[in-house]
Formats: sequence, C-alpha cells, structure tokens
Amino acid sequence: DSDWPELTTAVNSATAKNISVVAATGNSGNITAISNPACLSNATSVSATDKSDNVWSFSNRNSITDLFAPGVNINSTVLSGYASQQGTSMATPHVSGAILLIRQFLNLTNQVKTPKQIETTLNNTGKIISDSSSNLNFSRINIYNAMFGKFIFKD
Repeated sequence: DSDWPELTTAVNSATAKNISVVAATGNSGNITAISNPACLSNATSVSATDKSDNVWSFSNRNSITDLFAPGVNINSTVLSGYASQQGTSMATPHVSGAILLIRQFLNLTNQVKTPKQIETTLNNTGKIISDSSSNLNFSRINIYNAMFGKFIFKD
C-alpha cells in the first residue's frame, strides 16, 4: 500500500463508504505478484479460470489474490461488435456483478455488510481451485452458494 499512497487513499476511502473496489490481477502469468491496484489491501483482487475451472495460465496470482471467476472465452464488446476475449479483466466483472447481486439482496432484507464481509462470503462459498503452478488454493465464486447456501449472511 505504501508504494501507491494516493491510490491506496482512494481505495480506502471507497471501502470506508461501503463501496467495493474490484481489480484485475493482471495477465503476465506471474505466480508471485499481482498488478496494481489489485495488490492494495482493501481492493478485491480477481484472477481468471477457464470453463473447466482451471486457473488460466496467464493469470497473475499469489497468496493475496482474493477471488477467481470465469475469464476465458468470454463474449465481450469490441470496436467491431463482439469477440471472444480472455483475461483477468474478463473475470473481474463477474465478481463485480456478484457483489452487486449480493448488495441488492442485502438491501432488500435490510442488511448491511462491508466489502470485506462480502468478499469473505464469496471466498467461503466458492469452489476451491487448486493451482499446481503456485501450490496455492483459490476460491472461484459461486453466487448461488453465496446467496442461498449455508453461509447466507448470518452474523
């Protein structure tokens, strides 16, 4: 956090106002570092899996990577229309959308949770993905389990 004081202040300010900051970890296949701003302590860092729940080999990831989501062969808009894309930037919107759905559910049920509490719920309810390259285990989000599983937002 100390390497990026202005960005750290902005992320900390957002999370203090209960706004989740979700960031892609980067796509250079680094297994010991993740990109800025994903590396900041209050950002939710996201890396990518393929449709078979394998870690996408170009995903940056390390012990501070928070969540994984689908990020390979994702239909996305491009200048000419649509194309299949891959990367942590394709996975990050999945996590942002999951957080949005959870926040809406919480709002409808008169509950408030911090960004860290929502991230923890997504981590605890996701599918465990083992990464043989880094020898780490990660959680791929599962929004259904997060909202309706046994961990459903109980204090």
